[in-house]
Amino acid sequence: MTDLTQGPLPQPISITFSAAACGAGKTFWATRFAASRVGLGNFVFALDRIDEFAARRQMLLDAFAEIGRPPCRIEAIHAQNTSGVAKTIRDFPKECREPTILFITHAGLQLSDLSAYRDWHLVIDEVPNCWFSDELKTPATWQWFADTYNLTHVSASWSQVTPKVTAPTLARIQEDSLGNQIAVLAGRIRDTRSGVFASVANWADTAVDGPRAAGWRGSLSGVPNACGRSNGCGCWATALKGL
Repeated sequence: MTDLTQGPLPQPISITFSAAACGAGKTFWATRFAASRVGLGNFVFALDRIDEFAARRQMLLDAFAEIGRPPCRIEAIHAQNTSGVAKTIRDFPKECREPTILFITHAGLQLSDLSAYRDWHLVIDEVPNCWFSDELKTPATWQWFADTYNLTHVSASWSQVTPKVTAPTLARIQEDSLGNQIAVLAGRIRDTRSGVFASVANWADTAVDGPRAAGWRGSLSGVPNACGRSNGCGCWATALKGL
């Protein structure tokens, strides 16, 4: 299935989704597609687990050998080889000067700002969880959050986070030296296709450093809604021309 998606990301984004059965060769096809096209654009492979990276790397090397092309640069960013994974993923395109294939995890994909990956190709191997979570401690910045975002109670312990009319745009936050650290969260809050929820009733509750720090969870945004259609097998999607 191929479709175009609209939203706050660079446009257009062409999405191809495969729901073929387990063992049908989706990953095999994806690695050969990347090996044959990497000179026309760089690739990000998002995998479910770090222990899958070595096998996927070997599949790529085999693909290059089969089509008679020299291997390109292949890198991996994950929690076992990098501190500050989200920041490292965010800044990676700035130092890319050669054809590159980058491996990251689903969590790295969901929690990183990919605005610098314009004209990269994204391959998502296996179906990501449509919900993800993180935690923010805001003893010094809670007032800024209170001035910028509404909290609407949806249960005894959770509130939906929505932008106020005066909230800065995502572009302004990305340009801000401090604000860009929460660019992913700010983008999720503004994305009407997803929702962000915080485990606080009032921003002032996060003024203390400790258990009452705001934990938030958001629905997956920026990849096809079809990701929710899991058949228990290795489904993948490719977003082309500007993540």
